[in-house]
Amino acid sequence: MVHAGFAEWKASGLSNEESLVFLTISTGIASPIFEGGVPIRGRGLAGKLGLVPVRTQDRTKTERLEFVASGSALQEKARVRYGDATMTTALLFENYEKKEEQAVAIIDDFFRFFNAWDLCDCFTG
Repeated sequence: MVHAGFAEWKASGLSNEESLVFLTISTGIASPIFEGGVPIRGRGLAGKLGLVPVRTQDRTKTERLEFVASGSALQEKARVRYGDATMTTALLFENYEKKEEQAVAIIDDFFRFFNAWDLCDCFTG
């Protein structure tokens, strides 16, 4: 994710005096931080938001954020709901764009999870 974040920093035209926080939700969830185009590093986990512990939607247990809200988590939820082990995240979003009922429910659940964190505006504008 550091390389993708650096590419965004470079493409944004920011100066060496500016910072960038890059958020990506894919197979995991990461947020590398750049100051003057240089990534801030920790002990190997800086910006790895997917490792943050969160309560599950039903509030019954604690999981890592990437286990409940990443692209991989969406794909797994879709496979269970559709009963189809070949379902992909790409197909889930294609079905969502077609307003297919099961896909809409899965994606809406995803946004409700983030809305509980008051982060939904980050994803919906």
